[in-house]
Amino acid sequence: MFCDVHVHLCKSVNKCSNTFRSYATTAYKNDIFKAVVFPYPLPLKSIDKIKEANRYIMEAFKNHMELFVPFFLITNDELRFIEIDKIMGFKEHFTLDPPREDFFFPAYDFLQDNGLFLMIHPGSAKKLSPERLTDLKIKKVENIKKNFPRLKIILAHSGRNLPFHAQGVKEVVLGLRRYEDVYFDTSTIRCPKAIEEMVEIVGSDRILFGSDYPYHKIAGEDIYSLEKDTILKADISDAEKDDIFRKNFTRLFLKKVWVRRVCNEDVAKILFLIDTLPELDRKHLAITRKMDKIKRCIEKQNHMYILENKEDKIIGFIRVSERHNNGALIEEIVVAPDARGRGLGRILMEVVTNKYSYVEAKTFVENTSINRLNEKMGFKVEKKSTKGNILYWKKERFGSEGDFNAQENVKA
Repeated sequence: MFCDVHVHLCKSVNKCSNTFRSYATTAYKNDIFKAVVFPYPLPLKSIDKIKEANRYIMEAFKNHMELFVPFFLITNDELRFIEIDKIMGFKEHFTLDPPREDFFFPAYDFLQDNGLFLMIHPGSAKKLSPERLTDLKIKKVENIKKNFPRLKIILAHSGRNLPFHAQGVKEVVLGLRRYEDVYFDTSTIRCPKAIEEMVEIVGSDRILFGSDYPYHKIAGEDIYSLEKDTILKADISDAEKDDIFRKNFTRLFLKKVWVRRVCNEDVAKILFLIDTLPELDRKHLAITRKMDKIKRCIEKQNHMYILENKEDKIIGFIRVSERHNNGALIEEIVVAPDARGRGLGRILMEVVTNKYSYVEAKTFVENTSINRLNEKMGFKVEKKSTKGNILYWKKERFGSEGDFNAQENVKA
């Protein structure tokens, strides 16, 4: 299982486009279970385009809550309207001649106060010597930390000077190692030796795997294979590789709980959760006769989403089967008995109802808790079984697929 801290998404089609739907397919093929996503870089003067690009990131998150960790392009505008329970940070592209050193202080203050992250693209300049460029990058981060000492920073590409090259990485990491909450992403370094040096300098717990997807060195190359190999071929321990690929990401971005796609490593935890269910729950879910189907979903790593907490415990899951015209049927929704009453069932439901054009469910009339949840989520009873003991529910999304503005307008 891999987590990627550096992915660009773009709504428009261009030579390096990456829509959230196309990337979701790429992530599945490459065993990426969580990804920090943000827009392509835009000049500061294009504020309307920045806002539009940031809205697209929110649309991506709503469609794929199980996959995306959303970051916005940095802006001082409309900070009070940002949903801090969803956004995890801003990304800033350093230029060597910013308007003012304090230009983004309002945004930095917002991030620090809310415990969010600043990701910095360090920039490059062909006219400067490597030594001068490295020194400028270190000083820029030092200035931010001087004024905002609690601000958590991720340095994109670990501060390297050139794409797909490790020049400057060791020097930048050495220069910033004293800041325990400055982290380094491995994207487009492509040098196992540099990873070894980084681990030696700051330890594996401050390094995060990144891909810079969909940017490539050679058209058609297997980006994920090459970026993963940078870590896999480094002479570091398996535990240190696991820190870089997965554990650090989880530690930094999993607040209380999150939803992700199921993986093969989850089977024992899911079976344990099922074993803890009260007998009445097992009856309502008809869980015993479905165990083979559940195990197949885990094996295929799709159509099933789990709730995971900071203690690495699975406290819930939802499983669906797909229907025609981008629809789905909820097969089971489960929340651990000791985790109920905290809105976790609603979170699982939202993953599915935001993803599909319509969602169906069937429940026993006597299952009052799940029936109340269905009603709160906007499901309507379409019919009852002949005996009257089973309810058949359906919820349809407003507007076209992925059109969240249409939903918001109707609610307003």
